[in-house]
Amino acid sequence: MNAVSTPDARLAEVLGALSLACDVAFAFPLEKAMRTCVLGVELGRRHGLAEPVLHDVYYTTLLTYAGCTAFSHEISLLSAGDDIAISNLLIFLDIGEPVDVLTRLLANVGAGRGLAQRSRSIARVIVEGPKSGERHAHALCDVATHVASLVGLSDGVRATLEQICERWDGKGAPRGIAGEALLMPMRVVNVAHVAEIAHHRAGRETAREIVKKRAGGQFDPAIARTFAREGDALFVALDREPLWDAFLDAEPQPHATASSARLDDVALAFARVADLKSVWMLGHST
Repeated sequence: MNAVSTPDARLAEVLGALSLACDVAFAFPLEKAMRTCVLGVELGRRHGLAEPVLHDVYYTTLLTYAGCTAFSHEISLLSAGDDIAISNLLIFLDIGEPVDVLTRLLANVGAGRGLAQRSRSIARVIVEGPKSGERHAHALCDVATHVASLVGLSDGVRATLEQICERWDGKGAPRGIAGEALLMPMRVVNVAHVAEIAHHRAGRETAREIVKKRAGGQFDPAIARTFAREGDALFVALDREPLWDAFLDAEPQPHATASSARLDDVALAFARVADLKSVWMLGHST
């Protein structure tokens, strides 16, 4: 009897579905990763980037928060148990403004807890916060690049994922990469990620204002100018429905595929990521 071959699956379909789990882990609205993917590719295309670079933008966006569970335990210890609320707060703050970051953190950490517990959490943030930020960046980068390797993505995607928490002005982590040393896909993803959150939470004008404000700091000013110039068209692309179709159409050619054997690797990668949520669950899914 002849063996029946299993057709390859589009990798975007698999990772797009699994990205919903990352959205949940960060308490983002569902489809946040996919919306950012659409916005990032459209922004990169209007900035004049070549298709191979757009491919790296697409898959870097999908896996940027694949490591979202990597530091959950540590953030939970810092925040009196509410790692999701604190992670969701931090993800939108500009670390280039440390006074604002600290003020917002102190106002929210341990919220709803008793005075003693909240005081301990605030003390931990003040004492351990700076070092925790660097360790957090290491963890996010390490897990995301590991997932990209298991999934079989390109060297370009893996290299870009090592810069998830870096910034144009060099104030990021873990290596303080700055300016032109920051890989182009990451420069685009940085803008798309924050702009998508701002757009979803507060609308188009807020997204424009935040990108403009952070140009030259968190963002490559050239990418920020493209965003300002092409904003209307970018928002039209972002608001296209159904989102799933827009997300799949955004993937540059040729579309990446995964064999049945590779799908097992994808499942294993996300099982490991899920288990990172708690130190007591490591290895459970496997």
